[in-house]
Amino acid sequence: MNRSLTGLLWWRAGVALCAAAVAFSAAAQAPRRGLVPTQNLPASETRVALVIGNDRYQGVAPLERAAADAKAVGAELGRYGFRVLSHANLNRREMNRAIGEFVEAVGGGGVGVLFFAGHGVQIGGANFLLPIDIQAKSQDDIADEAIELGRVMERLAQARAKFTLLVVDACRDNPLPKAAGRSLGGSRGLTIPQAPDGLMVVYSAGINEQALDRLSPEDRDPNGLFTREFVKQLRVPGMRVDEMVRRLRTSVREKARSVGHTQNPAIYDQSSGDFYFSAPPVQAARGERAAGDASSANERVFWDSIKDSRNPEELRAYLSQYPNGVFVLLAQARIKSLQSSQVAVASPGTDAARGATLAAMTPGSVFRDCEGCPQMVVIPAGSFVMGSPDAEAGHMQREGPWHPVIFARQFAAGRYEVTRAQFARFVQESGHTVAADGCYVWTGSDVNHDPSRDWRNPGFSQTENDPVVCVSWGDAKAYADWLARKTGKNYRLLTEAEWEYAARGGTSAPFATGARIAPAQANFRSIESYSDNASAPHRGKTVAAGSYAPNSFGLYDVHGNAWEWTEDCWNENYRGAPADGGAWSSGVCMLRVLRGGSWNSSPDHLRSAFRHFSALRADTYGFRVARRD
Repeated sequence: MNRSLTGLLWWRAGVALCAAAVAFSAAAQAPRRGLVPTQNLPASETRVALVIGNDRYQGVAPLERAAADAKAVGAELGRYGFRVLSHANLNRREMNRAIGEFVEAVGGGGVGVLFFAGHGVQIGGANFLLPIDIQAKSQDDIADEAIELGRVMERLAQARAKFTLLVVDACRDNPLPKAAGRSLGGSRGLTIPQAPDGLMVVYSAGINEQALDRLSPEDRDPNGLFTREFVKQLRVPGMRVDEMVRRLRTSVREKARSVGHTQNPAIYDQSSGDFYFSAPPVQAARGERAAGDASSANERVFWDSIKDSRNPEELRAYLSQYPNGVFVLLAQARIKSLQSSQVAVASPGTDAARGATLAAMTPGSVFRDCEGCPQMVVIPAGSFVMGSPDAEAGHMQREGPWHPVIFARQFAAGRYEVTRAQFARFVQESGHTVAADGCYVWTGSDVNHDPSRDWRNPGFSQTENDPVVCVSWGDAKAYADWLARKTGKNYRLLTEAEWEYAARGGTSAPFATGARIAPAQANFRSIESYSDNASAPHRGKTVAAGSYAPNSFGLYDVHGNAWEWTEDCWNENYRGAPADGGAWSSGVCMLRVLRGGSWNSSPDHLRSAFRHFSALRADTYGFRVARRD
């Protein structure tokens, strides 16, 4: 990271570092079974979890959050019918005894989870977990005084457990030569596991990366970043474990990236079969249905009842109920057709374009204020509840408290994200100079600063109708100010509240599309593409604005394609937020809020309530504009 960004990322100073490894183990010959709720398990199935949190080290630096991390994981596993063996601050003998008890309990067909939080080191190609009584003065003493992780894996495999999940939450710097926080490595990072078939290992950070304990000095979460996201993903119902860990990796990666840090959990997968913590969905994940399945008949009845409706909400109800349904494309096309017939388009030169007030326009009207200006959509006055409820999948504390916001007057929002062609016209006419300090770009496995990239060349091909990216908040603000001068109208960026209200389009579900969003509905990094498999269905770039159906207010690409800068300063939550939909001009104003997710975002970051912040340029950052009377 260049030095000019260091001051912008001041909150990284003093962050305690942690790391984690997640391993999924099963005997090579054992049948694969899902981790599902207790009531769905065979009566004979044994479920046992061992959680160990070591904080109070005697010979190396003590820790603050290891015991809390273990406690949080244990509590969550208890919800899934595990008998939880919970321990804190164990010496070597106690750790060996606890591990032996666990291996015996899950042997011969049981289902087990082992979670360790504490210090660890990687020496000579082997990983070791440190008990609190470790007194090693050099790395040579580790083998005698610590617990070798590889040996634990071997014991679990030999026990022929039906399925075992092994989680090691440790940090990156070696505690032996210096007291620098939890570590697992003679050098930073874990060694690649030498595991038998059926093993999946996930490290909380890649080689030479540090895993964050906090996102900022004000971060009061009792758990480290990886553990809190791990627990959150455990709560998502009906998800395969391999999908869960890929969502976990993306979530950790993007939250770390939001504070200018690089943390890419690494996945080493040699497992096969499907595993679940909660019951798998009745329908196949990609919309495949078994012949004769009752849900297919129900879907047909639903579709036949609304296929000729002229009410878009009835068609959206179908999309919400059957996001991967047989008739999704037909429903989307029908909605688009209905909206096109209901929207009054005001071309340049009409009364709307010449100066009619927004209050005089019909909600949903589309207009331009000048040749080359963005098309604008009139958003109706109204109210909504901003943020997300605790029960919403992916909910974060920054999305609360849930609070009402009232818009007493109509406003207008860009129908599309500002395009390359529109931004180029602005640069040419205004003389605005985009600082030649590069852009943060996705390299295929990481996000790195590239001084050669900018909005003209973000690192992937674009059409003139693609949203402009690699623009800062200042660039976006300058564009809106130029529009205001050019048209004499009150153009600016949307406020955070305006953005969420407009994006929701009158809905209260996680997405404008309903409870879920599918690759056919937005440009994003779909679940199937979380792996590093080059054949995964991930476009890896923006697409032309308006490539997907609009929401019910007539706005395109509110989910995915490019993050959108808003007017607001960053605040950690909504306490004290404006209730009238205005911009929040106090807080950490060196950081600004972005909304909507991008082509490289996971689905949970596309939610209408999700909040992101930054002070940088990135190949995923764009914007749209707003206008008030």
